[in-house]
Amino acid sequence: MCNINRKKSGFTLIELIVVIAILGILALFLVPSFLGYAKDAKEAVCRANMTNIVREYEASAAHNSPASMQDANKLLAAIYASHKAENKDGSTFYTGGSYSGICSEDGIYGNMISDDFAVLTIRCTIHGDGIIDIKELKERLEAINFDDIKQANANFRYKDLNEYFQQPQNRSLDSEAISTDPKAYGDYGSLANAVTAKLKAQGIDTTGRSWRMYRAKDDSEYNLFLTDTKITLEDANSNTWITCTKYEVNEKKVIYGKVQVSISSVGDKKYPVINGGSFKADNN
Repeated sequence: MCNINRKKSGFTLIELIVVIAILGILALFLVPSFLGYAKDAKEAVCRANMTNIVREYEASAAHNSPASMQDANKLLAAIYASHKAENKDGSTFYTGGSYSGICSEDGIYGNMISDDFAVLTIRCTIHGDGIIDIKELKERLEAINFDDIKQANANFRYKDLNEYFQQPQNRSLDSEAISTDPKAYGDYGSLANAVTAKLKAQGIDTTGRSWRMYRAKDDSEYNLFLTDTKITLEDANSNTWITCTKYEVNEKKVIYGKVQVSISSVGDKKYPVINGGSFKADNN
């Protein structure tokens, strides 16, 4: 007789336990990343949908020239119907109504139509505002002029934002800034209020949010910081980090991140300002 050595096949119990443990450790790292990527992808699709609807509406409004808010709403309703969205009847919070059925995470789209019916802004209850791309932002900022302020005050010397930022002393402009001379800006009361109103007319609604414009390094452009919430003096005192979107006009970038809040003052009055130098991108 001869002895035959048989090779063992398969895993031992200890080897199986080791493999399962390794897989478990890998899952701890990989699953959150995968879920994060999936969530980011859904948000990107949602924002792309909002952008497409905005472009469709504004192109149709330019061609059809709605004469009333009712006409504008009919035009918008037809566009949403083509996307198979559901009209949320009874919603009066937004001038353009609310619609569901487009966001993959069941967000509801609230629609704000400008007073001249030409500009649409969409806010998703899950993903926030539809993001204006950097080219659009530049065009809309350049469309802001101060003709009405100059008519109310002959001493006001800036015709638009470009002229304002061309002055060496004007490095930034803040949404919360207090005017030293409220009468100089007519019914607006301050240049900050004027720009806020004109941003809204251009489809950039900053209600419940704060913004700051900085002159860019080469002095030829200005960049915009836009927070998700209204900043306060308490934010500055507590060193709170605020969610913020940074629009870099020169480099044609839209960057998501967080900023801290600083304190500025006019006489004995203090007000909060976005500290652009503290901005941290989300991927850093």
